[in-house]
Amino acid sequence: MSRYVFQSPSRYIQGKGEIKSLVNEVNKLGDSPLIISDSLVWSLTNKDINESFKSSEISYKYEEFNGEASENEIARLSQIAKENNINVIIGVGGGKTLDTAKAISDDLNSPVIIVPTTASTDAPTSALSVIYSDEGVFT
Repeated sequence: MSRYVFQSPSRYIQGKGEIKSLVNEVNKLGDSPLIISDSLVWSLTNKDINESFKSSEISYKYEEFNGEASENEIARLSQIAKENNINVIIGVGGGKTLDTAKAISDDLNSPVIIVPTTASTDAPTSALSVIYSDEGVFT
C-alpha cells in the first residue's frame, strides 16, 4: 500500500477586502514582517496593505521581488530578512513570488503568509517551492 502525505495551509482566509486585515494575521505569528512583491503587484496592493498596518504598532519591511524564484534571489532576500530581524515572511503576488516567500520562510525557519493575487497558480496551497535559475530555467 502506498503512503500519501497531504500538507496544506494551517489557515485559509478568503473574502473581499481581506488584504486590509493582513496585520491581524501577522499579529498571530510575529511582529517584524518582510513583504516581498514585484513592482506591478505592489503598485496595486500597497495602499490596502499600508491601511492594514496603519492602526498597528507593527511596521513591515518591503523588498521588491526581482522576478525569478532562484537560489540567488532566495539568498538575497533571506539575507535582508536576517539583517532586519524579520520573523514573518509575506509573499504578495503570483506563483514565483509565493514560491520565493515559502523558500525564504524555510531558510529562516519562520512563518509565512501567502497573499495570492492570481487564481491560476497552486502556490498558495502547496508546501513546495519551484526553483528556477536566474535566467528562468527550471532547476
